[in-house]
Amino acid sequence: MPATWLTRGPGDLLTALDDNAEHRPDHLAVQWRGRSLTYAQLATRTRQVAGAMAADGVAAGHRVAVLARNRVELVEVYFAALVLGAVPVVLNWRLATAELRAIVEDAEARLVVVDPQVPSADGLVDPTRDGPAIVLLASTTGNEMASTRGRDYDTWVGEAVPVAGRSSSDLDDACVQLYTSGTTGRPKGVLLSHRNMWSLLSGAHEDWRVMPGSVLLCPLPAFHIGGLGWILVSVARGATVVLLEEARPDLILRSISAHGVTHVILVPALMASIVEQQLRDRLDIRALEIIVYGASPIPRTQLREALEVLDADFIQAYGMTESCSSMTQLGPEAHREAAGQPEPAEGEPDLLRSCGRPRRGIELSIRALHDGTELPVGEVGEVWVRSAQVMAGYWRRPEETAAVLMPGGWLRTGDMGYFGPDGHLYLCDRVKDMIISGGENIFPAEVESVLLDHPAVAEVAVIGVPSQRWGERPKAYLVLVPSAATPDLKDIRAFCRARLASFKCPDEIEVVPTLPRNASGKLLKKELRRLVTPNLPTGQSSSVR
Repeated sequence: MPATWLTRGPGDLLTALDDNAEHRPDHLAVQWRGRSLTYAQLATRTRQVAGAMAADGVAAGHRVAVLARNRVELVEVYFAALVLGAVPVVLNWRLATAELRAIVEDAEARLVVVDPQVPSADGLVDPTRDGPAIVLLASTTGNEMASTRGRDYDTWVGEAVPVAGRSSSDLDDACVQLYTSGTTGRPKGVLLSHRNMWSLLSGAHEDWRVMPGSVLLCPLPAFHIGGLGWILVSVARGATVVLLEEARPDLILRSISAHGVTHVILVPALMASIVEQQLRDRLDIRALEIIVYGASPIPRTQLREALEVLDADFIQAYGMTESCSSMTQLGPEAHREAAGQPEPAEGEPDLLRSCGRPRRGIELSIRALHDGTELPVGEVGEVWVRSAQVMAGYWRRPEETAAVLMPGGWLRTGDMGYFGPDGHLYLCDRVKDMIISGGENIFPAEVESVLLDHPAVAEVAVIGVPSQRWGERPKAYLVLVPSAATPDLKDIRAFCRARLASFKCPDEIEVVPTLPRNASGKLLKKELRRLVTPNLPTGQSSSVR
């Protein structure tokens, strides 16, 4: 079947599902646990769920929230909302109840579909106030952690009259409202339109080599644009998506083996554990072709081992919710080339530390922070992006929208970076993470990159800490490779001094068991900044000044 939705020009996402239901009715669309739906079945269920929503008064423009780990019903609810012209709001189940309640109220959700096994669902709706209707999904374990009350999802859907048609939609209507992780402030609702999503998917399916016969594994949560985009690119291409509720290395490998998975999306923090698991289990994962990852670069030694053990092509994608996911790509050829190179000398660009070149339809520009003027190749500034993928804005936040959407269609990303002479983009850090020490700018990502080259270091985060003399000085938090002998931290400092200017080297290094991350794998440096005295078990934390 030709990928009509992807090739005939911008279209809405419900049309993508309907195209597949017409042309590939018996092809598997979604698999989860022991349950699967063909495209014909998914389209039918979508209309049935839309009927249940309509009976509860959901109409065009209303918000429908879903609080659940990856499961079939999440996909049903997403497309059912589109049938009515409503806007799906996929909630971050890792947030606390109070945080979720604030988001539900901010979105003015008319309906919330809840997985009762999510602990934060308990008390999601204040019973003393008028709030949205609540529908509860079936427990998969019999262990309902939440006391939230609502109607049973299957009964609610089964009693509904299916919606025969669909609401008319405009390409600039929102097809999802995703809330930012709040790493730099309170979460904001990012409005992504059908046009935004088509602009991403029409190129991504080729960049990621997704075919109708592909099987995509999605262990990333759908409340993150990476996870949702992975589900939607599968539907857009008429492929099959396998959903996982958690990103455990053993589950990932077993799913790849059991379902003949060809594509998987991961974060680099998982890679070493997956390789170690596969070396123990030796599962048949020969179907695996593509591993897409983001959030941070992958160390060279780790890449070499992963290429050998997993035998798949690697693609790094850099993006953000506000740009509807991926803006740049470092492709398979670049990864294999970089894996075969020695560590670059000081001052030389390292291809593996770049996030690739802009994807088709993406314009990137490096701008000065003080006046927004464009900077030449090699100079560090803020990354700006212009594309049909750029969001419409933040939900009911005109001032915060105006602060990032610039004249001419440009979006300020808040990331600092520069272009290498070969056109690759190199990220330095978030604007707010830059350390100013004695008048010198220090980019934590540069220090982190050096520390990751040490064979004993698995993960690293560098932040600025107060200094009476310099204003700020860098401090490094390290997670060590499990199989590595505990290094002398003074030797690690010497390792840094041999590769970095002395003012960039961390004054303090601390070993910790884990680093705080959000669901997309991004470091939560604000959590590290809150630490005054480490509160870790004896023997798991040490530091050197």
